[in-house]
Formats: sequence, structure tokens, C-alpha cells
Amino acid sequence: MKSLLLVLLPLVAIAGPSEVLSEGNALFAKRDWKQTAEFFARQDFREWPEKQRLEALRLKAVAETFAKMGAEAEATLREAIRLQPMSADWWLLLGDNYKLNFTDKAAEEMNAHQEALQLSGSGMGWQRFTAALAVARHHTDEVRGDDALKVLQVFDAMPDVPPSWRVRLLRGQAHALASMGRDAEALAKFREALALEEKK
Repeated sequence: MKSLLLVLLPLVAIAGPSEVLSEGNALFAKRDWKQTAEFFARQDFREWPEKQRLEALRLKAVAETFAKMGAEAEATLREAIRLQPMSADWWLLLGDNYKLNFTDKAAEEMNAHQEALQLSGSGMGWQRFTAALAVARHHTDEVRGDDALKVLQVFDAMPDVPPSWRVRLLRGQAHALASMGRDAEALAKFREALALEEKK
């Protein structure tokens, strides 16, 4: 038995980062989240090149999040953040994991999304819009519509906001206004969003 193990062990170790990621991506593409998460849990990519290691962490974390493996996803994302603390992407994923898989971590969710918003800078990237909407939604859920509006109205004077994001930002404002009982203003925002959407 010992000699057989010695023969088999090198064969098990042949698969390198590229092969592992190829197989993991194939599972990920099938949206088989549990199997994808379990596949990456069996891998040891601590010594991989950083780029491939981060890609493995991304696939693993997203799969764990959608497989409702919240604690595992949190640990995976914390490892990724340790490697890339200034990446808004990881903080967004962490906040989304808290939202999807925990009922008692609203504060952690908010902190993660606020960190993502701060790190996303002043550009027109999807991270900034996504983080702003997440932070505004959190304020709205806590019936803090004024705070939600402050986050979203920053974009009102920016002509370069893509129409698809402008629609979402207007809807976010509408929900915030409705949460404060400002129904007429909320309806106006909803109508503005609808009109813009119909032009697309």
C-alpha cells in the first residue's frame, strides 16, 4: 500500500494553477455553487502566483456566497482582502455576502459597502454605482431617507452617468423619498426613471 501511495501522490500533484482554474471555471459556469465551493475547498493555492490565487479566491467566495455558505465565504473574502485591501471588488462581495447569508450582520454589511464606496473613487465605474446603491438601500431600510439621498444625489449633476445606472439611481432616490412619506416626489422620480428607461 505504501508503494502504491508513493506512485499515486505525484500524479495527484500534477495539476497546476491553470488546470485547477480551468476545471473550477467549468463548474462555476454551470452555476453548481456547492460543487464549485467544495472543489476549491479541496485545493491548496497558498503558494500560487498572486494573480491566480486571487482568481481562485474570487471563484471560491462567489460560489460559497450563492451556496449559502456564509461563514466560509466571509473567511475566503477576508483572506482576499488581506492580499488586496484597497480593492473595492472584495469589499462589495463581502457586503453582499453579509446581506444574502446573515440576518444579524447589518452593521458589517454597511461597513463593507461603505468601504467599497470610499475605495471606488470618483470615476464612473460599476463599483462606485453598486456601492452607492447598496449604502443608500441600507439607509432606506433603516428609515434614514435623508442619508440615502445624500449618497445618491451626488450623481445628479454628473452628465456622464450611463443611462442604465441613472435609472437605478433614480429608483433608489424614489425608494428613499417613499420611506420618508414624500410620495409625490417619489412618484416623480419613478416616472423620470421610467421615461429614461423607455428611451434606451
